[in-house]
Amino acid sequence: MGIHNQRLLDIQERLQREPQVTIHELASRFAVSTMTIRRDLEKLEAQGVVVRTCGGALAVRAAGTPEQASPAKQAIGRLAASLAQPGQTVLVDAGTTTLEVVRHLPNNADITLVTNSLAAAGQGAGMRVLLLGGYLSEDNVRVHGPLTEACLAQLHADILFVGCVGASSSGGFYMSDLYLTSNVRAMMQAAGRVAVVAESAKFNQRSLSCYALPGEVHYVITDDGLAAADRDALEEQGVTVLIANSLTI
Repeated sequence: MGIHNQRLLDIQERLQREPQVTIHELASRFAVSTMTIRRDLEKLEAQGVVVRTCGGALAVRAAGTPEQASPAKQAIGRLAASLAQPGQTVLVDAGTTTLEVVRHLPNNADITLVTNSLAAAGQGAGMRVLLLGGYLSEDNVRVHGPLTEACLAQLHADILFVGCVGASSSGGFYMSDLYLTSNVRAMMQAAGRVAVVAESAKFNQRSLSCYALPGEVHYVITDDGLAAADRDALEEQGVTVLIANSLTI
C-alpha cells in the first residue's frame, strides 16, 4: 500500500476516535504540507467520509439523521427558500426549520451554502458548501464558539436564515443560550438580509437572550397560526411577513 493511501486510512481511523480534526494538526502528525492535507480531505469528502470545515473536517457520521419535520416546518422552509436567488451565498443557522430551508434550495442554481449545521451541510448536494469551523456541540448538531465568529467575520452572505426558541412581535427573537446568541449576532453582521423562520407557536414566548429586535430583521416566515395583531406589529416595524400554507406542500 502506498504512503498516500495509508495516510488516508490513518486519517479515517483518527476520525473514528475524534469526530473533528484540523488541517494543521494532521499536517504536523504526518509531516506533510497543509496543501497535501487539504487534497487528502478533498478526496475523503468526495468519498462521503468527511465534510470539510473552515480549517479542518468533520466525520460524516457526526451529523446524524434528522427527524422528519412537521408539515408546517416543511411549508415554511419551502417558502423561505424561494427568497434565495441563483448565484447567491446563503447563510443558514442550525435548527430543524432552517434545515427545511436548505432542503428546498435549488441544487442547480450556483448557490453557495454557508452553515454551522452538520445536517444542513449534508443536504447541500449540488451547491458549494462551506461548513464553519468551531467547537462541536455535545449533541453533534452544530459547530459554535469564537472560531465560528472569526470565520464569519471574513465572510459576506446575501441572506441569513435563522430560527428561534421564542419570539415576540414587540420584544424580538430569542435563543436559550448566550453563546448561541453571540454566534447568531455574528451571522447577522455577515449577512445582507436576515430572515427568521419559525412556527407561529413560538410567538408570545420569550427565552433567556434576545438576538434581534423586530426592526433588525427583514423577513419573518411563519405559518397561518400567527395572530393578526402580531403580524400588524411586525409589519409596522418594517418586517415583511410571509405566511406559509402547509396544505400546499
